[in-house]
Order: sequence, then structure tokens, then C-alpha cells
Amino acid sequence: MNMLSSTQVTQDINQNLDIKPKNLSYLLDVLGLIQNIDNNIETASKMEEHSNTKEYIQILFGALRQKERLILEIRYGLCGEQKLTLQTAGEQFGVSRERIRQIEHNAILKLTNKLSTMTHFTLVGKMKKSIQRHSGVISSKRLAEELQDELLDVGFDAGGLIELFQQLELFKDDTDKSRTRLKYIGDLNGWSLKKTYDQEQIILASNRIREILSEISHPMQWVELYSELHRSDGLLTLDEDLALNIALCLSDTERIYRDLSGNWTIQAEKDTVSRRVLATLRKIGSPAHFSEIAALYNELYPDRPLSEHNVHAKLGRNEFVRVGRGTYGLAEWGLHNDGNIPNAIRRILITHNRPMSVAEISEEVLRTWRVSYASIVVAANSDARFSKTKEGLIGLTELGLTVEKRRKYEGENHHDQVVNALLKINKPASAQEILDKLYQLYPDSPLTLVSIKNLLYRQDGPFVRLDMDIFGLSRWGMPSAIPQRFRKSSSRTQDLLAAMEKIGNPVHYKKLVRFYNQTHSERPISEEYVLQILIRLKKDKGCVIGYGQGIYGLKSWDKQDVLF
Repeated sequence: MNMLSSTQVTQDINQNLDIKPKNLSYLLDVLGLIQNIDNNIETASKMEEHSNTKEYIQILFGALRQKERLILEIRYGLCGEQKLTLQTAGEQFGVSRERIRQIEHNAILKLTNKLSTMTHFTLVGKMKKSIQRHSGVISSKRLAEELQDELLDVGFDAGGLIELFQQLELFKDDTDKSRTRLKYIGDLNGWSLKKTYDQEQIILASNRIREILSEISHPMQWVELYSELHRSDGLLTLDEDLALNIALCLSDTERIYRDLSGNWTIQAEKDTVSRRVLATLRKIGSPAHFSEIAALYNELYPDRPLSEHNVHAKLGRNEFVRVGRGTYGLAEWGLHNDGNIPNAIRRILITHNRPMSVAEISEEVLRTWRVSYASIVVAANSDARFSKTKEGLIGLTELGLTVEKRRKYEGENHHDQVVNALLKINKPASAQEILDKLYQLYPDSPLTLVSIKNLLYRQDGPFVRLDMDIFGLSRWGMPSAIPQRFRKSSSRTQDLLAAMEKIGNPVHYKKLVRFYNQTHSERPISEEYVLQILIRLKKDKGCVIGYGQGIYGLKSWDKQDVLF
């Protein structure tokens, strides 16, 4: 565009508007002054935004002690430096990696509580605008890029801060304690807004995009992909811009790929993750806890971060060897793949071909296993493959000579273990007391308080609920405190379908949860679990129909007769 000089502008206005040169000069001076004021206001506004961002970040992190802030800075690279693993951070502070994990966890809880009380946080406002510009969803990678300039002025790395925000529970649940309305979607490693965009539709579209690209053998142009996506059940109202940004989130997490010609394909399924986990453990060089392995993995491979849970799942492969609770090494290091402590004791007794003292056995076990002395003692005294001699030594029974490995007390399932724990207590007990006794009898048991309660609450089992949290055995002849109408054994899926049948019309899954919990107060169910059941019934069984926006109905209903 050609720019005119001030003289040319003055002549042009004078000819066309017939304004005297003296008056015109005054008018232009006023307009110039207004323009300068506007520019100054705009500059001051930007400075105030940066000032507010810096001030609010100082308030937010002011809730932390100095050590807590330092640990978050080095764990998430908040100041632009390299992120440190739990182990390295522990060495820097002179404490264990578990202590670093505890401090980090407490610091994150403090930030969550503080942020839930803050309003008008400039950075949160910027995040919302970025989400809205991308039609409802944006990947963490792109969000960090858009916020980088804003945060550089206050000395923070956007990528590190966004990664830290991903850990805050108030951005993960469906409630909005902070009133920010920000929602982190782990499946996409992306962000959206609660109550503005349909989170269920976003996740459904994400899954459907991958399904379509997996089913189609050739690369697809976006028009073809969106046309196929738009015809899918529950996605008829999906906005095209939102769908495109969902696909871009999947592309940023390397689940799908878009080439330079605009063709979309599914990423080839390679077990790169397992190879990367293997390389991570090799870099550590010694057995490590899965949380430490996950931390270093994400530091080495930031392009495809994994949760601790996903890393733990990969460690179940044959290349890895469990040598303690949550601790793993590599088979190539010559570690024995015992599986549990009793199997390790049996291997040691076979190798030495003689009864051994508990101290001798412990010394051998601790060469490769990272467990407590007490766990070894309990294991030696609770497995049917071992027996004590008159001298107090541990030897092998006939079963021990023939059975090489047992899986978590073979012949006794979790149900039997809980029964046995109650028999050992020999009186009604709380779930926590039963769990404590169970760990004494079965130190390798994976059962938790929640899983034990699930077993105890079953109405078709040998357990009797005597009070709110007191349980006994039906063989003791004790009456149950649970009303008779609740003693029918039925699956939650059947109960959920019965609840939908009783409502009689398509219903939002959250309203269905409230109705279900009112009629099944002894076995309440979460919104997330109900949504999983409904999606599975729609996809696998075909007995449920999704109408979009979180609304579901039964396929047996005639749509013409159903009222919304």
C-alpha cells in the first residue's frame, strides 16, 4: 500500500472538503494528539497486563515455602532450565527422591487451593482467549507457544507452567471450584472450557477420528475425513472448526499425522514407547521406582509424555524385572525374574541345597530385591513351600521341592485372602483392620482398602456388614444390617439400564447418575464410570443410543414416541 505524505493528505482534504488551511491544520493537530493518546493507552494497557500477570503469579506462588517453590521450578523447568528427575532433585537437596515427591505433591495441593480462590487472573484470561480462538480446544504445545511472550516478561517458561497446571486437580474434574472454567483433557493433552464446549463430544470425536483413519487404508483429505466424522453417531452437530482443532491436538501428540499435502493418516503402531522406557532404564543404570523412570522418560522424550501409570504398565514386559514394590530393573543385568519374595526365597534355598537362617536368606534376597527385612521374614513364614526346622532354620517342604513359582499365593484368590484375614482376627472388624491383617499374612498382596471394601460389600459373598464399616462372616451366624431389598445380586450395568427404563426418556448422563444414586445409595456410582458404561453399551452392545450433548437413550424405544 502506498503511503501519502502529510502535505499530500492536507491538500487532498482541502480540495474535497473545502476546509480552510488554518482550520485544517488545527484539526490535524487535534487528530494527531488523539492518535498519540490512543497509542499511549494501548501501550499502558499492555504494560498493565504484563504487570498483572507478574503480580498474580507472585501471589499464586507466594502460597509456597521457598523450598517448595524451588522444587517445582527444577522439576518442571519453570525458569527455562532443564527439568530434573526426582532422584537428581533429591541429591541436590540432600534428601530422598520420595521426600522430593512428597514436597512436590504438597506444593501442588497448595497451588490448587490458592488458585481456586483467585479471580481475574490475567494468564487464565489469556488461556481462555487462546481456547476460543481455536474453536474450543487447543493442545498444551500450541497453548505454551501462544503464551510464551506473555510469560517471558515475568521470567517463566510457558511450557513448564502449562505442564504444572496439568497436575492441578481443579483443571481435571468436572466441577469448577476456581470459577476459571478451564478444563485439561488428558486424552488429547489439550485444554478446553467447562460449560462452554461439550467435553464428551470432544473426546468422542477424538476417538472417532482415530477409528476412521485406522479403518481407511489410504490417506484422507480433511473434507473427506470431516464428512465421515460428521455422519458418526453423536457427532451430527460437531462444528468443523472444533473438529479440525481436535485433529490438530491428536497430531501434536503424534497419534495421527498430516503431511505437507494436507493428507491425514494414522501413525504406524510401533512399540516405540517400550523401547524408549528400556533406554530410559538403561540410562539410570540401576533398578529404579516407576515414578523415577517416568520422570526421566518425560525429560528425555518431551514429544510424547507418559503418565506414571502408563510407564508402570510397560514395565510388565519380559525385558523388565520387578525387584521391589514398584521398583524395576532389566533382565539383561542378570537380575532374577522371581516375581515375588517367596519365589526368590525358594530359588535361594534350591541354589544352596540346605536349610538356611532367616538372616542368611535376607542377605541373599537383598542382593537383588529392594524390600524390608520384615517382608522377607513374613514371606518365609507364610508360604506352604517352606517349613522351620527344630533349629529355627528355613527349609523346603515337599511342595517347595516341586513348585518353582507361585503367583501371589496360588490356590488362594483375593476373596479367599480376605476371608482368611477375618478368620485370623476371629471377630468382626473394620475394613482397615482387615487390610492390616491381610498385609501381615500376604505382604505381596496388591489389594488396597478400596478393593477390599468392594469385596466386603458384595451381597452374594460370605461377608456380613454389621455396621457402617464393621464386617464379619456369615458362617458366624450374624445378621446383616443391610435392608433385604438391597440384597439382590445384580450388575451395575443391569441396574443402570433398569434406571434408564424407569426414567422412560432420553436423559443426560449426569441426571442419570443422580437418579441412580438416589435409588442405589448403598452402591453410589461416579459420572465418569457411568459415561464409560454408556459408551461401551453404545459401541459394543448396541443397546444404547447417543443423541449428542451427553444425552443417551435405549435403542428399544421408538424415536417417534420419545419426548425430549
